[in-house]
Amino acid sequence: MAACVALIAGSLATSAHERLTAQTEEMAIAGADTLSGRLPGYPCQRVAELATAQGLRLESCVPVGLDIRIVVSSQFGAVRLSSHAHAGPPIR
Repeated sequence: MAACVALIAGSLATSAHERLTAQTEEMAIAGADTLSGRLPGYPCQRVAELATAQGLRLESCVPVGLDIRIVVSSQFGAVRLSSHAHAGPPIR
């Protein structure tokens, strides 16, 4: 029984981390679009607003040239999950 509970908890944590990773990548793209001028505003402010709206915490946001690098975290029970992403214009 305990092994079954542990397996379910592990599966739920993995699913939560995958969801966090997808959200982080979407926020990085929105930040890069803002950095490029495609969207109005300030890139890190936009990322912070998106993170807050999704119940996430923006740990860091660093524009590097036309790229943006972010780290986002969330709480899953007693475990803190973290994800990082970067986005920018396509490499040619």
